[in-house]
Amino acid sequence: MSQQPLIGDEPGIEVQFSGTRTSVILRPYEYGRGLNANSFRPVPPNSRFVTALPRLRGKKLPFERYSTWCSDWTTQSSLVFYAETFPSVRSRGATRLRFAIKVALNIRPDNYGHPHLEAMYHEAVFYAKHLGELQGRAVPKHYGIWVGTTPWGVSVACAFMEWAGLPYCSAAFDRNFERKDRRAKTMAVLLALHRAGFQHNGLDEDTRHILFDEPRERAFLVDFTNVERHICTNTGRVGPCRLNMPLKEYSGPPAPHILGCEEIWQLGCTVHFFGNGPPAGPEADPEVQKANQKATDAYLRKKRAQEATARLMKCLEEHRRQVLDVSAPRPSEFADATSAQR
Repeated sequence: MSQQPLIGDEPGIEVQFSGTRTSVILRPYEYGRGLNANSFRPVPPNSRFVTALPRLRGKKLPFERYSTWCSDWTTQSSLVFYAETFPSVRSRGATRLRFAIKVALNIRPDNYGHPHLEAMYHEAVFYAKHLGELQGRAVPKHYGIWVGTTPWGVSVACAFMEWAGLPYCSAAFDRNFERKDRRAKTMAVLLALHRAGFQHNGLDEDTRHILFDEPRERAFLVDFTNVERHICTNTGRVGPCRLNMPLKEYSGPPAPHILGCEEIWQLGCTVHFFGNGPPAGPEADPEVQKANQKATDAYLRKKRAQEATARLMKCLEEHRRQVLDVSAPRPSEFADATSAQR
């Protein structure tokens, strides 16, 4: 279990929101379900978090607008602030760490921001219980939820996350997905989630839930609102993903059932991980052709086995009927036996 830094005698985080002159001290959220602040990654000690203005659809929201967020029913989501740490005690060579802070305002049970707090809570629990091994590798590190009151007097909840970059589909990156190394990294993070036993369910023809941190050249998956246990295509059971083919670039996409996973196939097509060639036929990638033939052979073997089983069951049923016909007494024999008993 990690140990969160103390401010006073309690775990705390100091945050200064963009557009304000004073900081606020946030305290750990009370999770229940066997979780507490130390169930999450420890935040840097002796640091003050300073945020930039949040963005919505690529545009900055000024303080006058974001400070009233979640004040009515029209608010559809929480806000995400970019933040950096500033050491409270100046030290030579101190490195500023980058964070993403998901913020919900007006979070009391009767306020409009409370549903966004509940969404934060469910996501935090999922990170703590199921994504521990993937944090920092395929998903951002999660530092827990911290709550308090803003300098302008509004209740606030903040989910502190490792900064994971911008959406992969952003204009800041190659929108045509031309870089092979980045395509491979996006596929790798989804495969890691599947091997952990979960599927994302939010990547249909869209990459906004895949973030890419350009300075580190790393991809991360975010937003697990619709996540479910992974059902393996090959076994039909809940469990880790088992692909039929190596996950690499081909001159044309294998069919979903040939690859062995619908969601991974969908993302591969979206980011152009697979080429534009045909998925079958003589012009298909040689390895895809080989996989197609292997799947066809397996299907034919299964079909022949099913047909043989059906023939065997038919023969057994006919034999059973013949045995019943032979052993059953005929009407004349039954009458003779009855007369003899009289």
